[in-house]
Amino acid sequence: MDIIIENVYRTFIALGALMVVTKVMGRRSIAQLTLYDYVIGLILGNIGAAFAVGKSVSIAEGLVSLTAATVWVLVVNFFTQRSLSARKFVDSEPIMVIYQGRILEENLQKKFYNINDLLRALREQSIFDPSNVEVAVIETDGQISVMENKEIDKSEKSETMCDTLPDIYSGLIGRELIIDGKVIDSALSKSGMTLEWLKSSLAHQNAKLEDVTLAMITPDGKLYIDKKNDKAPKIEGEK
Repeated sequence: MDIIIENVYRTFIALGALMVVTKVMGRRSIAQLTLYDYVIGLILGNIGAAFAVGKSVSIAEGLVSLTAATVWVLVVNFFTQRSLSARKFVDSEPIMVIYQGRILEENLQKKFYNINDLLRALREQSIFDPSNVEVAVIETDGQISVMENKEIDKSEKSETMCDTLPDIYSGLIGRELIIDGKVIDSALSKSGMTLEWLKSSLAHQNAKLEDVTLAMITPDGKLYIDKKNDKAPKIEGEK
């Protein structure tokens, strides 16, 4: 019985201490958490758990550990609020991954995203055609912010970015035909197209198979082709 009572009051003290810590640190929604925030949360949770049920950790030791962790977070927050370089080091910085319908592969790799991750994130925002994206940015919390090009000239887009496809089934919309220079044979056969037709479409875009990051069917029944090594626009004054 004494053990149960001890566990109860240790848990209450741990939860009370964690409540104070979170109040001091400030609140952020789960969607806003960066990797650093997530790691700090895990550490505080582990300290609180050891404090609550770990008999080898005294109440005083648990409070000292939570206090030390809180001081660390406050010190880091102090410097990140006053120093841009410290902020970039702790939270990294947003990075552009699509510009005017073109996927920036180099930037994508910096965030350890692949093409499938990017397409899934776009679909979650009801975007099934990358050519309709003016700018897409991966934020510091890993979420993707997208600005669509609402004024895109569809006739111009079909000439410069897409080839018209034969009649296809609606279930094939969004299906990738090429990823990272490799043909997805199952998708190509289900779409009713041949490898020769695909290569001809690539040639029309002055692209070789190995130069293609992504080729996919868009909702308007066209073939979207993105070539490798697209570059982000340079900021004025940047060397």
